[in-house]
Amino acid sequence: MTTQSSIDTSTTGRHIPALDGIRGVAILLVLVVHLFGFNTNYNGGFAGRLLARTTDAGWVGVDLFFALSGFLITGILYDTVQSKHYFKNFYVRRSLRISPLYYGFICFGILVVTLIGYQWFGRSLLIHLTYTQNLLSAGPVSTANWFNLVPFWSLAIEEHFYLFWPSAIYLLRSKKRIVTCALILAAISIGVRFWLFFSGKAAASPYLPYDWTPARLDTLLFGAVLAMLVRSQYRDRVLRLAPTLACLGFVMLVLYGVHAKGIHHVGDPGMSTIGYSVVGIVACAVIASALRPESLAQRTFSVSVLRFFGTYSYGLYVFHFTVARLLELRFRPLLREHVSNALAIVGTGVLTMAISVVVAMLSFHFFEKPILSLKRHFQDDSPVPKLRKRLSFRG
Repeated sequence: MTTQSSIDTSTTGRHIPALDGIRGVAILLVLVVHLFGFNTNYNGGFAGRLLARTTDAGWVGVDLFFALSGFLITGILYDTVQSKHYFKNFYVRRSLRISPLYYGFICFGILVVTLIGYQWFGRSLLIHLTYTQNLLSAGPVSTANWFNLVPFWSLAIEEHFYLFWPSAIYLLRSKKRIVTCALILAAISIGVRFWLFFSGKAAASPYLPYDWTPARLDTLLFGAVLAMLVRSQYRDRVLRLAPTLACLGFVMLVLYGVHAKGIHHVGDPGMSTIGYSVVGIVACAVIASALRPESLAQRTFSVSVLRFFGTYSYGLYVFHFTVARLLELRFRPLLREHVSNALAIVGTGVLTMAISVVVAMLSFHFFEKPILSLKRHFQDDSPVPKLRKRLSFRG
């Protein structure tokens, strides 16, 4: 979700605005589920139940981020694998994009929580500083329940992916070997989820199949496979079939949601085993559809409002949960008392989104962007090859 550059070097080597739009859709889905999804009434009337089940499905936005990150990162790695400073450039550039805001936000939280007199739990803070929060459960970061780092589990998964995937690309080199490796690792990840489910571990810890790194690598790896396919002789076929696959997958998920009374991200046997993979494949199909020049998908995802949210998606992801908790504690009770519960939920959600957008914009332009300018010192010394329309899959 943190990949900033939307480059389709497999097609033109230029910036593809539609991929920014896809990132915008992903963050909007996350905002919907976090700001509205857990507050609606599953026991109300038909409209209320439909709204609840629709908004709660917004968790798929995280998988859309995963697929997009796997696609873009693998493309960057493959296209620069001949670079003399391949590892240094990749890791420095990734660190410049991710770490300043991540650690800056945590440090800000430490300062505020300390000033207002809350006690910190050392081990809980340590696992967030080391991106191991989804590997070791240590409870909340502080006793201040408004300062919440819950969404950071997905950032940890991406960081774990970055630890091994650049080396895999460097060693494999061939598109065919990269695809084979990615599919094997994805199958292992799916197998881990089945093991968690049938061993009873998922029953004891329902979130384990959802946010444990070994169980959630498949969508990132599906994105990696897509990156290789669009650089192969199968490119045109993949882009042509992608819209059909996306529509079929979407219909399957809707039908499953009707059957299961919602597309639940935890506690659902279907989603906790093979369902995440279906979501990941649909996400990849959506990305591939957006790569087709002048297609309906590309035009749709290129609209300015989606690209706007895509530009500030990282900051929105980092800030929105804490803003939401602050308003839920202070602002929502007032609205609930003077108007209604439904308006309190909607009002708090809309205000949270507006404040988060402003904070994310300020963060991007005055904090992140100056740091990102340092990337120019770590450019790849071997240019991205000018790719032909059709390439040998043997790589």
